[in-house]
Amino acid sequence: MRCLPRNIIRYALFLTLALLMRFAGTAAAQTPSVTFSVDTAEISAGPIGNRAGCVNVWRCQTLSPPTGQDRADGADLTPFVEWVEFMQATGSSPDRDLFQDPNNAAVLDDYDFAPLLNACAAVLSLGARPHIKLSVPTKYSSNRNLGDFKTNVFPPDDYEVYGAFVRALARALAERFGLDEVRRWRFGVLTEFENPGWFRAESGTPEDSREAYFKLYDYSADALCAELGPDICIGAHAMACSEGLWDERDLLDHCASGVNYKTGKTGSPISYMAVSFYDKKPGEPNGVPLAEVVGRLRARAEEVGLGSLFYGVDEGRILYGLHSGAAADDLLQRAVGRTYQAAYDARLFRQMLDADIGYFCSWSYSTGGLYHGIPTPSYYVARLFSEFRSSRRVQVGREEGAAVPEGTELDAVAGFEPETKTLRVMLYNFKDDYDYDGGARARLAVTAGEFAGKRVRVTKRVIDDRVNFFPEWEKDRRRLGIGDGSFTWSPDDPGLDSTLTLRDPEARKIYKEELRPKYAKTARLVPEEETAGVPQDGTLVLETELGPQAVVFYEITAAEE
Repeated sequence: MRCLPRNIIRYALFLTLALLMRFAGTAAAQTPSVTFSVDTAEISAGPIGNRAGCVNVWRCQTLSPPTGQDRADGADLTPFVEWVEFMQATGSSPDRDLFQDPNNAAVLDDYDFAPLLNACAAVLSLGARPHIKLSVPTKYSSNRNLGDFKTNVFPPDDYEVYGAFVRALARALAERFGLDEVRRWRFGVLTEFENPGWFRAESGTPEDSREAYFKLYDYSADALCAELGPDICIGAHAMACSEGLWDERDLLDHCASGVNYKTGKTGSPISYMAVSFYDKKPGEPNGVPLAEVVGRLRARAEEVGLGSLFYGVDEGRILYGLHSGAAADDLLQRAVGRTYQAAYDARLFRQMLDADIGYFCSWSYSTGGLYHGIPTPSYYVARLFSEFRSSRRVQVGREEGAAVPEGTELDAVAGFEPETKTLRVMLYNFKDDYDYDGGARARLAVTAGEFAGKRVRVTKRVIDDRVNFFPEWEKDRRRLGIGDGSFTWSPDDPGLDSTLTLRDPEARKIYKEELRPKYAKTARLVPEEETAGVPQDGTLVLETELGPQAVVFYEITAAEE
């Protein structure tokens, strides 16, 4: 074999090195980048509203007013929560039933509404209002059947008895809190009414189950209207994001033109329709996007003359984690602990604005409950997005610089509050990949005639792994031998203060005594503030890095003189 001349070898090495350097430079230059542009002169007519201001409580009996200790970790949701939704609030299992003796079917009117009344009082003390989901007490169904959620799924034997129960509840609410106050609340009839795991006729057929629900809805609405007046806010929560026992749109037909089972007249009052919206797990989205789930209902409502309804999501986000605990892979909070959830939620809020969906009712945003626990990144996203409530949406222009890889979403939402001359912008970098590690750059060009030639205060809040304790927890627990079997449900869930998440006593002791204080410090979000001069043309340019699954909030206001 002949040897190559040295000069040829040197040239080949030089050429290889040059190509490698050029490739490295090209790769560095190809960091995804986007320029977003907003102009405060181009605002929509109405305010954005508080679309993140609703949270779920699984059982009303568990809610009590907060104490100072409850709020010690800084994850208090109540400043931005306007509605607290009580699931199956009026019964369907002995621990939910509002009677002196839930098991005595010989006495059907021994009402004890105190647990629900006290829970409503706790909600009002937070500056929020109740959203009460009516349900069928256990002893009102002689052939009761415990469904998927350990609650009775059968209708009442006697709808008149059920209607009297709802009327008595409405009277009790009005007597305790005042008629004018209770008229401002929301009421719903059941959870996921077409889901056979929540409600069905004894025969189990779609036709009988649909008729049973129509009866339940009509008797519920009539009882509430009889006590509270005709202008109450009442609606229904459909599963909708997956196939139910019958078509949930049939309820809209019934409310518009069906024969009312209680009054014999045409139709039944309805103010809103809500859906569930769940993705299966990270990387496995629902086959039908949220806008389409709600759009199907809206289209039918408008077709039958119910164009004034508003729409919301009564529960949702993500059903399962990527890892299983000892019993299941369910996510207790329907959310994962990694920063993935922050960008996921930011994207969801943008989709809601695009589809005119009024609210999303979430489970807890912290390691604990409604007003205690360590904050998660999704808590900060919800809290800061709620600050858009009085803003009017500003359309965002978007121009790509370096190419954005397929599947990566770099997007933004902007809102301007003319009264206070405050511009708010939310940017995010999302990819539906739990292990996504791609960073990006964002350039924000703000045109605001109000600020031309003046100084502004720019407040920036970055929500990424730096304010998330969960990646550190994942390392710590593996180092300490806290395996997946130490959890009841998925260890991807951040709700570590619950035994349904972290069940092993020794692991809980280590978490609470050794690790939790450290994580509480990690999870603090510290704003970055600066002042800047705005050129005479009114255009201010800001640049920021967007880490993987990161969300960045900007607030721009006039600087104090």
